[in-house]
Amino acid sequence: MMKTKSKVIVLAAALLAGVMSSSCSETATVEEDWGTGTISGVVTDTGGDRIASVSVTVDGTNVSTTTASDGTYSMDVTIRKTLVVKFQKTGYALVGMTVPFKNFAGGKVTLSPVLEVADAIITGRVLDASHGNVPFSGVTASIGSQTVTTGSDGVFTFTDLTIQDYTLTLRKTGAMTITRQLRKEDFVEHKIVLEDIGMGGKELFRGKSLDDIQQQAPYLFMDEYRGGWGGGGLTDWSCTFMSAQFKQEGNIENQGEGMALRIRNDEEDRTNPADQVFQDTYIYGIKDIAATNKYLTVNARTHQGPAHFAVVVVDMTAEDPEAVRLPETDKKEFTEGFSSGDYLNFRYDLSAYVGKRIAIAIGTYRWATGDYWVQVPLKHITFAPEYVDGDNYLSGTEVPDLPGWHLTVEQLGSMMPNPNKHFTAYTPDGVQVWGRDNWGPQYKAWQYECENHIAAQWGFMYVNKDTEPFVGEGFTIKTRSDVDPNYELPESFWYSKFSISDANDQMALRIRNFSSTDPTVFRVTAITTDGTAKAIAPYENNAVSAEAVDNGCWKFIHEDGSKGAPENYATFRYDFSEFAGKDIVICIGVHKGEVRGGEQKLVIYDITLD
Repeated sequence: MMKTKSKVIVLAAALLAGVMSSSCSETATVEEDWGTGTISGVVTDTGGDRIASVSVTVDGTNVSTTTASDGTYSMDVTIRKTLVVKFQKTGYALVGMTVPFKNFAGGKVTLSPVLEVADAIITGRVLDASHGNVPFSGVTASIGSQTVTTGSDGVFTFTDLTIQDYTLTLRKTGAMTITRQLRKEDFVEHKIVLEDIGMGGKELFRGKSLDDIQQQAPYLFMDEYRGGWGGGGLTDWSCTFMSAQFKQEGNIENQGEGMALRIRNDEEDRTNPADQVFQDTYIYGIKDIAATNKYLTVNARTHQGPAHFAVVVVDMTAEDPEAVRLPETDKKEFTEGFSSGDYLNFRYDLSAYVGKRIAIAIGTYRWATGDYWVQVPLKHITFAPEYVDGDNYLSGTEVPDLPGWHLTVEQLGSMMPNPNKHFTAYTPDGVQVWGRDNWGPQYKAWQYECENHIAAQWGFMYVNKDTEPFVGEGFTIKTRSDVDPNYELPESFWYSKFSISDANDQMALRIRNFSSTDPTVFRVTAITTDGTAKAIAPYENNAVSAEAVDNGCWKFIHEDGSKGAPENYATFRYDFSEFAGKDIVICIGVHKGEVRGGEQKLVIYDITLD
C-alpha cells in the first residue's frame, strides 16, 4: 500500500485545526502510519475446531474485536511499521502475532492462529520466614510473561497454563529472590500445588536461605565422594563422580587433579569485593550424621594459592538454623590460607551433629578484592568412624560376607536410604564426549539434566576396574582383560540403600552386553544393615540367553538395546519382599567370567523399583 500520510502531515493538520483527540495525538507523535487496512482470519484449536468468543486486540491501541460463532473475525486497523495482534480466551494459551507493514498486501492481512488448550494451574503460598512464618503479602511471583502479587493470604495462582516446564521467580524488596524449577511431570490433574515457601529468611550459604537449601540441596546418600585421579590413587578418571553428587555454586571445573573450586573468574566477577563471610564458590548437600560417619575428611590441594576454604554446616533440625564454620582439627586454612601442590587431609569433627540432619557446604572464599584465579581441587571427601588418609577406602569393619568389596558395616548403617524408585543410567544427548579432557559437562549433566541418574544417586565402588560412563547405549561397567574368572570378587559395582516396603520390593534392571558369543557375568546382592549379604537370583528375564553360574552370579548374552529403543534391552526382575520392613543395600556388580581374553561389559539402561 502507498504511504498516504506521515506524522508530520498529521501533526501539521492538527495544529491548523486546533483540535485533536488525545488518542490521535499519541498515534501521530509516536509512530508513523500508512493508512488503514484489514486484519481477518479464523481461530481454531489444536484439533482443528473453530473457537468462538476469542478476544482479538491490537497491542497498544484501542482496536479490538471478538471471534464469531464460527471462529472468524475481521477488524480495520491503522497500518504501522509493526503491529502486534493478541488472541486470548480463558482456558487457552495467549497467542501474540507480529505483523510488519510489508505484509499488508492490498491493505489486507490474514492471521489464523491455533490456540492450545491451557487449563493448567500453578499455585502456592509464600510465608514470611523472618516473622514467624505468617503469610507474606506483596511478593511478586513470575512465570514467563505472567506476573501476580500475593495478597494478605500470601497465595499466588497462575491459571490458563499449558503443561510444560516453568521457572517460578519470587521477588520482594528486602528479601532474597527465590527461584523454583517446575517440571511438566510435576502437574497432577493439570495442577501444581506447591508446599509453603519460606521467604525473607537470613542468608545461610551465599545466595541461599534455609528454604532454598531445603528445596535445592541434594541428599548425600553415600559416605564417600571422589573427584579426581591425578597424583595416583585408587580410582580411574571415569570413577570420579563428586560433581554429579553435590550441588554446585560459583565457578567449578572438573579437572584431573580433582573437582576444582575456583574463585569466580569471569571478567565481570574479577572486581567483586572481598567476602570473608560467605563462600565464593562451593558445593553443598544434605547429610544425616551418625556416630559411624561423624569424622569428615576433605582431601585437597591448591592451584595459585594461598587459598582460603572452609566447611560450613547448618543444623536443619534447629529451631532457628545458623550457618556455622567448622574449625579444622590442626590447620588454619580459613584465616591463613594454604598453598600446596600436594594433597593434604583436612579433618573436621561432626560429633556435635550426631543424630541430626545437616546441610553442609565445602567452599573457597574471595579473601581479597581482585582475587579470582585461586583454586582448590577436591579429590576425596569421606564421612567415616575415623579420619581417612588420602584416597584410601572408608575406615571401619569390612562386611564379613563380602571380603575385598571395601564395604563396611558402619557404612551400611550410616548411609541414607534412597527414597527414589527410578534411575536412569545414560548420558543425555549433546553432552556425550569421549576422553579425559572433556568430562566435566557430562558429569554435571547427570545431576542437572537427568532424572535420578545412577551416577548421582548411587555409589560406585572401584575394586579392580574403571567404567565407560559415556557409551551411548547406557552406563557401562566392565572387567579387566586376561585375568582369571572370579565369582567372589566383582571388578566394580553400584550400591545404594533402600527401605523396603510393598511400594518398592520389586526391581527391574534393564541391561545389555556387547557380544553375541562371550557372556557377561554379573550379580545382584542384598545386604542388611547387620552385614548379612545374600545373592538375589532374578525370577524372570527375557535375555537372548541367561543362566546361573557360581556364587549367585548370572551370565547372559543380549546385544540389543539403545536409547532410542529401550524396550529392546534385556529386563531382569528381582523380588526383595523377604526384606519388607528392613533397610538393605542393593549392589549390582560385574564379575570376570570364564572367558579369559578381552573385557566383558555390563551396560545398564535404567533401574526401577516398584
